[in-house]
Amino acid sequence: MSSAPTVVTFDPGVPARSDAVPLVCFPYAGGDSRAYRSWSGLLPAELTVHPARLPGRERRYDEPVPASITDLAMTVAADVSIAFPGRYVLFGHSMGALLAFEVARVLSRLDRPPATLVVSGCPPPRLVARTRRFTELTDEALGEWLRTGGGVPAEVLADPALRAYVLPIIRADLKLFEGYRYQPRTPLTCPMVCYTATPDGVADERVVAGWREQTNGPFETRTFAGNHFYFTDCPEQFAADLAERVGRLAGPVD
Repeated sequence: MSSAPTVVTFDPGVPARSDAVPLVCFPYAGGDSRAYRSWSGLLPAELTVHPARLPGRERRYDEPVPASITDLAMTVAADVSIAFPGRYVLFGHSMGALLAFEVARVLSRLDRPPATLVVSGCPPPRLVARTRRFTELTDEALGEWLRTGGGVPAEVLADPALRAYVLPIIRADLKLFEGYRYQPRTPLTCPMVCYTATPDGVADERVVAGWREQTNGPFETRTFAGNHFYFTDCPEQFAADLAERVGRLAGPVD
């Protein structure tokens, strides 16, 4: 693991209480730190939102994307450990959930487990290899899938220049996600929250059971109505639910 943090790995967030617990958020495929910045105004002061800035986008656009999610997790885990020496919470949606899980694994082996791991909108690690291969879609088909599924503004997909910028980033992330191969290890011990959505297609019992087996700690699940990006339809409700669960599972702020 690296000995120094990447200075642009995490958005510094808004000024917060010195005793607030960092909520480190990992984006979905094609997403960036802007996906979670609005949460700062929705969550209580006890949680400070720190969106991750991953290679291949934003200020890190010229940086190469690692060959695998596990390689990326090793680098990110080193940065998390240095940037947040106290308690911290990990959140990830879709591809970000898988990255958050692997980061939690790395840090748990170093006796620095998260106070809570929150995964959202993602098949459990064992089932990722069975998911649909989106990297095989044409640009037109991929754009249509993104348009109907949400996550990428329609005006971005309609603009040829922005579309040409975004699609390669999304494809690189999807390649990471689809190339992931689960390696069985000792389950985590930290609390875990699993968010799913219906009719998104990842809200069935296999998803819940698959994530449940990944920790020996407390486990909770919550299903919202909506598509893959359900939390954009009810941001206040989702933020309140997230804050309540994290506050209870992670413990009171010191």
